[in-house]
Amino acid sequence: MFFLELLLCCLKNNFARVVALITHSLALIVNRRIAIECTPALWKMQQLDEKINREITMNKKLKEYIF
Repeated sequence: MFFLELLLCCLKNNFARVVALITHSLALIVNRRIAIECTPALWKMQQLDEKINREITMNKKLKEYIF
């Protein structure tokens, strides 16, 4: 679909639309790449948050049990 629209815009001499389409597609590619690269780091951060929350909960329960 993208290439068909790009071809039609080129045939119509709609230069601004061609530039906008190319820029938009490049932005999508870059954003997807960033999302793919950041996903493991975000997943690790979420795991650490869950681990910290479990430890906090265990510490609270331990304090309640002791006192």
